[in-house]
Order: sequence, then C-alpha cells, then structure tokens
Amino acid sequence: MAELALAGSILSGIGQIQAGRAANVSARFEAAQMEQQAGQTRASSQRAAIEERRKASFALQRGQAVAAASGGGATDKTVSDLSGGIAGQGEYNALSALFSGEEEARAVELGAKSTRMKGKQAKKAGMISGISTIASGFGSYGMPAKTHKETSPTAKLPWNT
Repeated sequence: MAELALAGSILSGIGQIQAGRAANVSARFEAAQMEQQAGQTRASSQRAAIEERRKASFALQRGQAVAAASGGGATDKTVSDLSGGIAGQGEYNALSALFSGEEEARAVELGAKSTRMKGKQAKKAGMISGISTIASGFGSYGMPAKTHKETSPTAKLPWNT
C-alpha cells in the first residue's frame, strides 16, 4: 500500500513539473506572437506616415495648381504661407502616426516580456511543487505505519502496564 502511495506521489510530482514546463513553453510562444504583433504595428504606423506625407504632397500640388489657375503666382506670400502650413500639418500627421505606432508596439513588447516572466515563474513553481510532492512521498514511505494501539491516548500510561 505504501508503495502505491509513493508511486502516486512520484507521478503527481512529475505531472507538476511537466505542467510548469508546458506553461513556460506556452508563455514563450505567446510572447513571440506579441513581438510579431509589435513589429506589425510599427510597419502599419510607417505606412500611415507615408500616406500622411502623400496626402500633404497632393494638397500642396493642388494648392499650387489652384493658385496658378486663379492667376496668382506659386511664389506669392499667401500661397507660400498656405503651402508651408499644409506641409507642416502633413509632417505633423506623419510623425504622430509614427509616434502612436511606436507607443503601441512598446506596450505590446512590455506585455511579451511580462508573459515570458510569468512562464519562467510557472516553470519554477511547477519544479518546486513537483519536487516537494516527490519528497513528501518518499518521506511518508519511510515512516512506519502507526497502529491503533500506538496512537491510543492511554496506551503508554504507567498504570496501564
């Protein structure tokens, strides 16, 4: 009977160790996916910045065409001021898109780092719990079973001998 209890403790301990390892593998996989998502976020923000610059360029060209069609010169102060404002706003929008994407990517990367740490902790906890369970099984295996007589409160009283 004690051998079965020992075997159960060993199997349970091994299971706890394996569960910790599996949690770590899962966390590492999830973290890798998160890092891939961060890269995609950065790429998306770069495309958004390119689009903002393209729109600003288009607005500048249209403004110059309208100014030329109205009889004004492309170098007039009003046209130049409008062009500067459009270019400035376009660059601001582009940089805002890049900043927003970078901040989102950093947050996802921080989550990935946290997920990896949780995986490592789960692996350690599984190892400690498993070893403790196995050791407990060996400890109880080596202890002789107590009989009812040994555990009776009156068993070793002097007047009972």
